[in-house]
Order: sequence, then structure tokens, then C-alpha cells
Amino acid sequence: MKSILYGASIALLTMSLSAAAGADVVLKSPNGISVSVIVNASGRLAGNVSWKNNEVTEESPLGISVDGVDFGDGVSLGVPALDKVSQTFATRGWHSAGRLNCNAARIPVTHIKSKSAYTLEVRACEDGVAYRYIVPGSGKRTVSGEATSWKLPGGVAFWYQTDVKNYEDIQRQAISIEAGTKVGPPITVFYPAGFYSAISEAGAPIGYSGMTLVARENNLFEAEFLDDPGGWAIDGEITTPWRVILIEEDLTGLVNSDLIFGLNPPPTEEIATAKWIRPGRSLWNYLNPETAVTPENMMQYVDAANQLGFEYVLVDEGWKKWSAPGKDFYGVMADLAGYAKGKSVGIWVWTHYSDIIDPDARDKHFSRLAEIGVVGNKIDFMDSESQKMLRFYDACRRDAAKRHLMVNFHGANKPTGETRAWPNEMTREGIRGFEYRSLPLSHLTTLPFTRFLAGHADFTPMHFSRAWMGSSTRMHQLAMGFILGSPVEFFGGSPKDFLRSPAVDIIKTMPTVWDETVALPPTEIGKTVAFALRSGETWYVAILNGDFRRTIDFKLDFLNEGNFAMEALQDSSSSASGVKRVSAAVTKNDSVQMVIRPAGGYVAKIVKAQ
Repeated sequence: MKSILYGASIALLTMSLSAAAGADVVLKSPNGISVSVIVNASGRLAGNVSWKNNEVTEESPLGISVDGVDFGDGVSLGVPALDKVSQTFATRGWHSAGRLNCNAARIPVTHIKSKSAYTLEVRACEDGVAYRYIVPGSGKRTVSGEATSWKLPGGVAFWYQTDVKNYEDIQRQAISIEAGTKVGPPITVFYPAGFYSAISEAGAPIGYSGMTLVARENNLFEAEFLDDPGGWAIDGEITTPWRVILIEEDLTGLVNSDLIFGLNPPPTEEIATAKWIRPGRSLWNYLNPETAVTPENMMQYVDAANQLGFEYVLVDEGWKKWSAPGKDFYGVMADLAGYAKGKSVGIWVWTHYSDIIDPDARDKHFSRLAEIGVVGNKIDFMDSESQKMLRFYDACRRDAAKRHLMVNFHGANKPTGETRAWPNEMTREGIRGFEYRSLPLSHLTTLPFTRFLAGHADFTPMHFSRAWMGSSTRMHQLAMGFILGSPVEFFGGSPKDFLRSPAVDIIKTMPTVWDETVALPPTEIGKTVAFALRSGETWYVAILNGDFRRTIDFKLDFLNEGNFAMEALQDSSSSASGVKRVSAAVTKNDSVQMVIRPAGGYVAKIVKAQ
């Protein structure tokens, strides 16, 4: 088939588009990622992606089904409209300055039999490829699914999880995935040529359903919508979420990808500059069953948060049973919130989603929380990404923002970058977190390269009780707090254990958002995570080790010129519970070597020398 290449010179190509009608479209990113959109021999809309002469995906079906008609079967392509997308923006998580740099094409597609015209919008970006369908029209129509698929080449390896209800399965590795397996994105892929990709979705618009991936034979993965099996109605124009495949040559690039976040709309100026949206650390009693949710115990948690310099305390299920003479549970909570404010601590509260799914009930609840001085609401047990439930998520973010409340979703699906528009969502679950207590070390050392690619995750890390630590060391637990965190990070351990820990000075100063993150050479998915993390001018190094004893050796070449003071905490060689402190003067020319235990860890704080 005739093809035309886009990407090098937008102006020149625009002048020659008349010759391209009906041709296959090949769009290149600024750094050479190539996506081809074709009509194959059977008339099916399809696409494939390559990078540096390597197949990322083979020919893969595309299309959307509306009112029972597969709009990808039997089509012709029109003349594409070209554009360039270049954005910089504030982001939150592994780094603070995000960037999106893409070449874009809006490809007219006509379903020949029905004469229905729609647009396939494609972006070839520096860190991957994204596409979505835009179907014009008016009135209610039913979306019954998509033909969207990703056909991966042979010889690749996968990391993935199979809980498509609330995304709380163990992350696993495989060289093939059995046909029929349902996968909750992202799914991460390693190629024999030495690079990585990850498949997920971004920018889920109001009114669409959440995407699951279903494995078929020969590394084919199809988009499915399991929470709306009969389809879902949309009134007016249909715009799908972006279907995304991240492409990165190393793990530093993978964890720092801005594509999913950047494909979302920006926030309004009012919410982008809101002072009431504040990252921070929170104590949480749920993993300490000996501590009941009473006003008195929560006051003690507030006192501990104040001592630790933590910004928040989360009051979990049980607070709606509180009462006092002349006061309902909101009134008692008002007393706690006032006490906490005097200690420079904010209060979050837990709510079952069913209590606020009604818009009037939600408005009354959020209004009361704002009136009594609560700063955030943890909303739980949605356990679905149906169209109806995703509308609920959006309504919660919007309504909470009106009341200057932050939110944390639990019993939740994957994020798709919504926090760009609504930064008051500070974290969400959608992860098999530390509440499960006994977790494979391979799960912990895989999460930064799978689930965290979609966005923040409320893992609730760091517990110094041996009953929760299992075989891990105290330094392993501390490293979790750096590597498995989120903008508001809820810590499951006992405040008393934190305060008497030999790492208390590190705990008191640990950030929850970062300006820069580098994956150091010891990092290997499922085995060891070693990150250098910068907050302002201060660097931290955190290492989370897996099942095997390892010799670790890394350079400090991420530092700037000059002299630095390093305070390092590592496992004791004589005791799994012991912590060894090492102080050293270092420069960017130095290296660090150590032997790290199975289930061990390491944390260092590096500051400019005085």
C-alpha cells in the first residue's frame, strides 16, 4: 500500500497532503518512535509501532463499536491534519517539571458501509504513542466496545497483575500470558533489544468505561470493558480515553514518563495554585489493631504526628459512631480537628462511597467536613471502573474541590492521569498494598515499574512491628517509605515505633514528592529497586532489596560539583533488626559499595557540605 511519512517538517508536509488521501499514515515522534496507521488487506483499520528498527507492536486491530457497528471494519482513510504538541507543566511524584513533546495527526476515517465518518487522533511522542477515537454526532448512542489491540512480538517478557476489580493482585513476571487472562493495566514489557514499554490508558473522559486488557494467543492483548458488558450510553460526541503505549530505553525513563499525565487537560488557575492542596505524611491506625478509633486515641495520634513533623492524621472507619452530650459525630470530629489544627496537623476522615453516592448527601457531607475543619476525605469500596463509577470519581473530585477538600480513593481502579486537572486527588489505592502484610518481595520490587507508571498509589508502607515486617529488615521498611509513596503518604506503622526508631531523624524530614529521580544501576525489576531522589538541593538514596543477598555498587555522579555530607542508614551485618549508621564526606566522583541482605534496605541523605 502507498504510505506517506509525517514528522520531520510539519509545514512542508501540510502543503503536500492532497497527495496522501487514502494512503497509510506513518507518523514519527521527535526522537524516532514511529507509528503506522493502515487499512489492511481485509479492510480493517490497524496500526503498528516501532523504535530504532525494533518492533514495539506488530500489526494490531483498531476501531470502536457504536450501536453495534464496528467502525474499524471496512474503512477508508482521508487526508490527515498535522500538528505539534509541545507542553511543559508542573507534575507531582518522581519529578516536578513535566514535558510532553509530540507530533500529532488527526486522521479522518470513514466506515464505508454506514458512511459514518470519525477521527482517529494519533500522537507520536518522545516517550511513547497514544491514540483515541472521536465520533461526532448528537443524541444518545451506545458504545459496545473497541477493537483496539496490541500485538506484541515474540521474545518479550511481561510484568502484570490480574485483579480487574480493585487492582489488588500480586505483580508477577512471565514470558507469556495464557489466553483468556484478564489484566489490569499497566502491563510492562521488556524487549530482547533492551528497551521497555507499558500499555495503559490516559485521560479517561466523563462518561466512558474503564479498560481491561484480555490476553489472546500469540501475545495479542485486546481492550475489554468488563464493568459495562452490555455497553454504555453517551449523549453527543463520543471521545474515548487515550490508548497508550509508553516506550523507554531504560528504567529511569520509564518511571519518569509524563505521557499518561500529560495527555490529560490542565487544571484551572484556581485549583493549580490552591494553597489548601498540600502533599505530606499522615499517620494511620488501621494496621495497628490494638489502637481503636476513638477520639482519645486519635488525639494521641495527633500528638505523635506533631512530634514527627507529619502534616496529617487519617481517622479511619468508626468515627461515625462517635457522640458526646449535645454533639453528633461531626461535632466530636470538629473538636478533634480543632485540637489537631492547634498542633499544625490536618485531619482526614474515612467514608464509604455508598454514603455519598447521592449528590445531595455528598454535598451535605463535604460541606460539614469543610465547616468542622477536616482537610481530606478517604472514599472507599467503589470496586469498579464502570461508566457510572467513573462519573462518581469525577463528581467527588469536583465537589470536594468546591469545599477545599483533598481526596483519597480506596477500593479503586487504576489512575489515568486525572490529577493533572484535579490535583486535589492526592492518592488512591488500586494496588495490593501493605495492609495485606505478607507480600512477595518480587511484588514490592516490581510495583515502581508497573502500577506506579499509571500514577500515585496508596501503598501504606513502613511498619516496624516484627509481626508486620516478616523476614524484612527495618531498613527495608524505611526504604519502602521512599520508593512506594505518594503525594500524601499514609504510614501504617505505630507512631511509637517511628519515634523510637534509630531512623527517626530521616523519618522526620522525608519528602513525599520529588524534583528528580534516577534509577541507579543496581535496579532490576522484581529484584532490587535503587533510586536517587532529589528534593530541592537534598538528595536521598533508597534501596529496596528482594529475595537474594546482593553486592551493591553505585556512583554518586547524579550529584552536582562540590562537597557533600552523606548520612547513611543500612542493615547491620549481625542482626536483621539492627541498623548501622555511616557518615561520610562525598563528591560526585565517589562510589558506594555494600552487601545488602535478602529483604534488606538502605537509605542515605546527602546534603551540600557547610
